[in-house]
Amino acid sequence: MRVSKQARKQARALYQACLKDGIVDRQKALMLVDNLIQTKPREYIQVLQWFLFLVRQNELRRTAIVETAIEPSSETIAKLKDAVQSLTTLPLIFEFRTNPQLIAGARIQIGDQVWENSISARLKLLKAALTG
Repeated sequence: MRVSKQARKQARALYQACLKDGIVDRQKALMLVDNLIQTKPREYIQVLQWFLFLVRQNELRRTAIVETAIEPSSETIAKLKDAVQSLTTLPLIFEFRTNPQLIAGARIQIGDQVWENSISARLKLLKAALTG
């Protein structure tokens, strides 16, 4: 996706206009996108592509994917939410998944940051230490 500097600048301006406390206001974003599509300024397709990229990045930064080996109890989920929420100032969207390959423990991903404390991760580290 090749986007010109001018299109990126316009998309960033749209993106900044849609933010409310670090979160994209969907109604405002839809209104601005509709307006952009109706007026069809120069390079508006590139502006829309970059704007979509920025919105998706915002969603990824606010989404916490928590993987556990077994289905956690509601009490454990509440504790995990509190612990993970303390890592960031933005309100997070939580997604819980069961991954039996972890054996035990948890893997938490927020955006591109990953925290893993599972038996499988420790076994991989041990294997790497013994073979390398």
